[in-house]
Amino acid sequence: MAPTRVPPTPTPQPTVGPTAEPESATIPRVLPDADFGEVLEEGLVQIKLPTGDPLDTWYSFQVDTESQDITVFFALYDIASNALASTVKIDDYSKGIPLDNAEVTLYYPDGSDRILFFDGSDGIISLIQQYRLPYGPSMFTSGLRRALVYYGMKLQDEAGEVDVELHLDLSGLSQSEGLEFKRAVPGTVEDVLREIRGLVEQIEEGRGR
Repeated sequence: MAPTRVPPTPTPQPTVGPTAEPESATIPRVLPDADFGEVLEEGLVQIKLPTGDPLDTWYSFQVDTESQDITVFFALYDIASNALASTVKIDDYSKGIPLDNAEVTLYYPDGSDRILFFDGSDGIISLIQQYRLPYGPSMFTSGLRRALVYYGMKLQDEAGEVDVELHLDLSGLSQSEGLEFKRAVPGTVEDVLREIRGLVEQIEEGRGR
């Protein structure tokens, strides 16, 4: 009787593990629209906020090829880097020189963007914000709806330091309302620009690494 042949044991093969995915926690999924000139350098660095919290920021250094003025732009994200929290744009930037301007845009998930401009030369804070209004069939006639729109309502405090202009649409004819705010507070503007400069200095240090 012929001996039973035992099939050879297959040679063990190494198990192929899953392909390593790059960590996306620090890579922003949304890049802001930043086009101010010729790009000198762009990238991602981690900075520490004045509160002490670390946060990733995407930055861009750009130059106007005619005037040679440099614009610095950087964006802050939420913790998961999924959505923009705020952006900062600085014109006529020179390394080591105190800032004299900054445009800050604040983004709200369920609201309209708020734009702040800090003018260091005149010590003025300016704010512009549009509020979206619900839109749908109106119970009013078109003439009455136009009568319920109030553009350019100017308000001012007694000291003359605060100027506010409201654009109100009570009937929703234009689908939005607007607010323009201006106040002269040189000390506060100086403090804001100093803190923003501290963030820019961190970006300068981190971008060369």
